[in-house]
Amino acid sequence: MSLIEHSMNELPGLRVLRDYQRGDFGPDVLSGLVICLVLIPSVLAYAELAGSGPVGGINAAVADLVSAVLLVVFIVFAADWLTRFPKVAIAAILVYTGFGLIDIAGIRRLWNLHRKTAWIAITTMAAVVFVGVLPGILLGTAMSIAILLAELARPHDAVLGRKAGSDELHDVGDDDRAEGIPGLLAYRFYGPLIFANISYFIERLEHFIDKQQVPVRQVLIDAGAIASIDYTSAEKLQPFLQKLSDQGIELAVARAHLPLREIELGKEIDELFADERIFATMADAVAAFTARKDS
Repeated sequence: MSLIEHSMNELPGLRVLRDYQRGDFGPDVLSGLVICLVLIPSVLAYAELAGSGPVGGINAAVADLVSAVLLVVFIVFAADWLTRFPKVAIAAILVYTGFGLIDIAGIRRLWNLHRKTAWIAITTMAAVVFVGVLPGILLGTAMSIAILLAELARPHDAVLGRKAGSDELHDVGDDDRAEGIPGLLAYRFYGPLIFANISYFIERLEHFIDKQQVPVRQVLIDAGAIASIDYTSAEKLQPFLQKLSDQGIELAVARAHLPLREIELGKEIDELFADERIFATMADAVAAFTARKDS
């Protein structure tokens, strides 16, 4: 049932309001005061952590207390009036309030910053209004997970090149002045190597190797954005890396973080990476390759 249909039928809690006994007003107020006494120290502590000071915490606590008291008073003294209020008018108030919660300016900013997230917000909002709250939230969650998996399965990557007079490497597709280094394929992969993207990683490397005009002598992997490698990836990497080695293509790695270096990939893969081809920076790796090629 959609939010509009639910509002047109009956407000949640109307039955409770009709059956409310005024004799319970005193105990309910006392319970509210006890809860406030328990929560006020916590509010003050959080305000102190947030940097707003005790005054800000007291103001927030007092505002909550006043809101709770007004709500209880309204329930006790206006319950009968509320039950006799036309349901169409209540539904109109709820619909107006609901649409007032839609932040058009926020959605525009989100659209300019990240289109995918904006589509999730728009779709979730429409589903909540026309289908229902729970289905809308579930749809938004499912879309978020799907986009996350898609980005993990197809991360961004780049072939790196060097500008004249500079040792820094740049994405050749992003910088027209960056040129590839003959015989060296410097490749950057923006994501962890997992079962969902290892085939894509291998396909992209094979594509770039075949695309080079000068035969590739070394593949240099910029591992700065590779946070981890799972078991399935390691299993699929071993025959691919062995194939490159059999073709006379050396393998080198640069900028591998400590968590990545501590992963046990297996003896077969470790043997394909000589210690002299593991570098702290990409510039060191390129300099080593250039020196060996010129010698």
